[in-house]
Amino acid sequence: MAVLSMQTANASIIEVTASSEHADNGANNAVDNISSNRWESAHSDNQWLQFKLDEVIQIQSIEIDWEASRAKEFDIEVSQDGKKWETVFVEKNGGASKVAIKEVGDHDAIVLEKSVEAQFVKINCYKRVTEWGFSIFEIYINGKALSPEPHLVGREKYKDAPFMDATLSVKERISDLLSKMTLDEKINYLGGTGFIDQKKIGETQPLYRLGLPAFKMTDATLGSKLTEDHILFPTFVGLAATFNTELSAEFGRAVAEQSKADGYRILLGPGVNLYRVPNSGRNFEYLGEDPHLTSEMVVPYIKAVQDAGVMATVKHFVANNSEHFRKQSNTVVSERALREIYYPPFKAAIQKAGVKAVMTGYNLVNGEWAGQHKHQINHILRDEWGFKDLVMTDWWAIYDAEKAILSGLDLEMPAADIMNYKAIKALLDKGVITETFLEEKVANILRPLCELGLFDEEQDDPALRDNWDKHIEVAKESARQ
Repeated sequence: MAVLSMQTANASIIEVTASSEHADNGANNAVDNISSNRWESAHSDNQWLQFKLDEVIQIQSIEIDWEASRAKEFDIEVSQDGKKWETVFVEKNGGASKVAIKEVGDHDAIVLEKSVEAQFVKINCYKRVTEWGFSIFEIYINGKALSPEPHLVGREKYKDAPFMDATLSVKERISDLLSKMTLDEKINYLGGTGFIDQKKIGETQPLYRLGLPAFKMTDATLGSKLTEDHILFPTFVGLAATFNTELSAEFGRAVAEQSKADGYRILLGPGVNLYRVPNSGRNFEYLGEDPHLTSEMVVPYIKAVQDAGVMATVKHFVANNSEHFRKQSNTVVSERALREIYYPPFKAAIQKAGVKAVMTGYNLVNGEWAGQHKHQINHILRDEWGFKDLVMTDWWAIYDAEKAILSGLDLEMPAADIMNYKAIKALLDKGVITETFLEEKVANILRPLCELGLFDEEQDDPALRDNWDKHIEVAKESARQ
């Protein structure tokens, strides 16, 4: 038996039991909304899962959100005392990821023929859809999820740890957090959690065990791409055409607040590539062809974004000038051209605006891929300009794990396809890199997040939607000017 404390609008789960469970993933993990921490039943047909609430409540509807290991035939029983049980639902021909009868709030749920008073709920599974046992991702009672936000259990456990203490220095907090991370967690933190079209552009790995959520990213093309009902802002080249640095700050603050409202705390922008190909498909999201104007306009934008608690990501480093064959093109460019034309906006973003993230490009620069270019990342960004924070790839933009990790890169997006666990573990085992070196990479990701306060507050701030009308005015004024 496992004892939990999971808050819901209806009640709290205080006990979870099962007929059998995997040795590593106990029944207490059956309803926790964490894919990597899933309860696994034995690989047999007849299995049950039971949970007890902290009080008797009136139940009108139940939704079971299965994972791949789901039941084709099952029933649901409820009880007030855990002794006398009543069957309230029977499914004989199921198999869908969700068993749905009627929409309840935001969820399709099993609506009971009559509401019942119960403190215990038991799910009996009789036939599997797959060859595996049964696995449940989430359960909703009366339209409300039973699991908490996944990181809250870890947050409670580690609430007194130094890395959770906002009065300590960022250096002390990150040092403590790294000391508590396992080697596997450190390796896995070098890649995001994947891409889902129109739903998830990217995010960092969650550290649920330690109380940290995944930190979500959103594109910044015309505002926050993934924020629900977001405002469409004028193009970035339109902002440049205002020649108004104060308006650039207002623009940046508005975009950041739009992002933060829905919990997107890493903004994948601004873009500062210079126009060299007139028909480049992304020219609209850059600030024109002039390195001085771009530098002057991007600095107040970045400062405003980060003052609002959102990490800005200046991109795409460097000389990413064409969309046509952008993943194959080789930008052959002289050192003088780089320093006079292509570097200045990035250098200003780092040294004048204090940007906390840099995204590399898809292109090759003088024969090496930008995302694994040791001269550009380590020698220019880090050694010469003093950049200490996060360097991430563009999406699916590196090809060699050893070159990438030694180049100064920290994070592969949207997932660790190249800098994956197997590749990084092999480099550790061969002595190419050390765990201390690995920790420096992880620290480069975590440090700016901590500096922006993301360890200390919930990621979303719905109250910022009250500023939508102000954001519309900023968008209109940008268009007018």
